[in-house]
Amino acid sequence: MDRLSATGPTGIHDHLLAHPDVKVLFTDEAHIAGMLAFEAALARAEADCGVIPAGAGDAITEAIATLTIAPASLSEPTRDDGVPVPELVRQIRAHVGGDAAQYVHWGATSQDVIDTSFMLRLRHAVDMIAGELRRTGDALAQLTEANSDTVMLGRTRAMHAVPTTFGAKTAVWLGMIARHLARYAELKPRLGAHVVSLGGAVGTRSILGEDGAAVLARMGPELGLDTAPSEGVWHTARDVLTEALGWAAHASVSLGKAGADILDLASNDVAEVSVPGGASSTMPNKVNPIAAEMLVTLARANATAVSGVLHGGLQAHERGGDGWTVEWIFAPDILVHSFTAARTAADLMAGLKPRADRMRANLDAGLGLPYAEMASFALAKVLPRPDAQAAVKAACQKAAAEGSQLRPLLEALNDDVDWDTVFADPWIAESARNPIDAALAEWAKVANAG
Repeated sequence: MDRLSATGPTGIHDHLLAHPDVKVLFTDEAHIAGMLAFEAALARAEADCGVIPAGAGDAITEAIATLTIAPASLSEPTRDDGVPVPELVRQIRAHVGGDAAQYVHWGATSQDVIDTSFMLRLRHAVDMIAGELRRTGDALAQLTEANSDTVMLGRTRAMHAVPTTFGAKTAVWLGMIARHLARYAELKPRLGAHVVSLGGAVGTRSILGEDGAAVLARMGPELGLDTAPSEGVWHTARDVLTEALGWAAHASVSLGKAGADILDLASNDVAEVSVPGGASSTMPNKVNPIAAEMLVTLARANATAVSGVLHGGLQAHERGGDGWTVEWIFAPDILVHSFTAARTAADLMAGLKPRADRMRANLDAGLGLPYAEMASFALAKVLPRPDAQAAVKAACQKAAAEGSQLRPLLEALNDDVDWDTVFADPWIAESARNPIDAALAEWAKVANAG
């Protein structure tokens, strides 16, 4: 499942969109290495189980260890055959030579080879993504606890809402990361069991007969896996594959949500956080929030790509070429983009600096209007609730129209209310504490389990 795209060979955008640490898993060379690993493991397992002669198993594995296959040599045959495996097998057989050559690829089919090659690399990529999410969560947990009482404007539907704290905002981001890692822990056993594919022509392992299950079980250790392969056949059952890719894409979308928040908070007009940035080619005054932008960009790319992967689940009968090959277009990019997003987020959160002074200034510039909800409930203690709400709303409209502070208008309405408490910070931090504590508890559970 490899193609030229954002994961392709140019290199210019690698650290921005396709980090080299994960991109290397989805090169042509890595794909060929995975396919060769499958064929060697198959031969060793079949020799151990007595399906093919022991000498043939040795000859095949020794030959594969010294075989180099150029990606270009598979290109035109893949155009003709639709898959690279027939030409790959031809080259292996030519390199093995002698009687042992006939036992190469014994009882397997092309999809077994390609799916196993991809899943070996997908499993590694998923682990890498989880590792970067842990770094992101660690940084967010520190930000959340350190800013639990850093009061700021809350914003809903692009408008000023009720005051909150910066810790409550980052707690939302932290909670998502904690849940993605909890999902990862649930996914990992299923994914491990679905790395090795060995179904043969129509998923019945008919050529291997009663030895099929034993060969399959032996292939896990041969490929260095610590999980026994599932005896089920998943040629056309793509649920675990799409679950893993969906997990990766969903994680990147959550990071994109945090990136979108940071973009707004870091803008010159808001300026409530400062972030490391990039230079403009022409404007010396600009420090562009590149990392936050890329979190949104990568999330958008994955939100689109994951729908393509779901089309791969529309498989016909025992194998469908059109449903299967559509995965090749989208799946590598999802993993590369998700890892890049997670690493970008980890670095961004570690360098994110909240500006409490600016948060306070923006809140104070709101004429006291963000305190209106609390004011209406406080006034409802001495007036019927509908009357209190209507009175506060009228006062808000007057303050906004005149550019005056809300508090004096409310004090003129009723002096029995403790307006000092309404317009003070303690209730803001106190109300934010519950979601903060919940997110930190979620994170502690994940962190301790890891």
